[in-house]
Amino acid sequence: MRKKSLITYIVCIVIVLGLMVVSLKFKVHYLLTGSIMVLTAMLPLFVGFENKRPGARELVVIAIMSALTIASRLIFMATPMIKPVIAFIMIAGFAFGSSTGFMVGALSALVSNFFFSQGPWTLWQMLGWGVAGIITGLLSKAHLIDGTKRIPATILGFVVTLVIVGPILDTSSVFWMISNPTLKKVIPLYLAGVVPNLSMAISTAVTLFILSGPILKKLSRVKIKYGINF
Repeated sequence: MRKKSLITYIVCIVIVLGLMVVSLKFKVHYLLTGSIMVLTAMLPLFVGFENKRPGARELVVIAIMSALTIASRLIFMATPMIKPVIAFIMIAGFAFGSSTGFMVGALSALVSNFFFSQGPWTLWQMLGWGVAGIITGLLSKAHLIDGTKRIPATILGFVVTLVIVGPILDTSSVFWMISNPTLKKVIPLYLAGVVPNLSMAISTAVTLFILSGPILKKLSRVKIKYGINF
């Protein structure tokens, strides 16, 4: 790990811990505290991407994959229970690695919310969607899963969306809607998110089953042709 990245991680951990202490002792507004904590958690990821100094071709790839993800959300604007966006973020992670997967997820959430409305939930969407790209990128790099194989990609998409991305987005509701979180108040919110999360997981799985193989094969040819290496 580079010295700069290590220092960034340490600083972020200190900030998060400090925020927890300050919030509990001085009763800082819960929404502000949650937002800063999410931004702090994402900071090392942005710094890590910047340290790689991506070239113009790499940035174009991120822009194209982000545009595809945003378009998939806009197309299904009228059907909020159907959200294939996580699938395209995971495809970006499969093809180009965890850093690119995170950037595609975070940027897609930020930009698409100019159409859907910005708010404190945007930061949590950036984190949740970005995490989906990180996970697929790491698993692909470790050769633990091949995104071109439908069944493994489909299962992974379903599990990641339901177990990781969904609860992260539900946590946004906890900070947004509850001023003094308690177990009794929090549990109903997470339970209310089960059906939407399940719908999102199914949408992700179906999209990956149909499109992951063909898209990844084309992206593989693009990487070879233009020498793109993240």
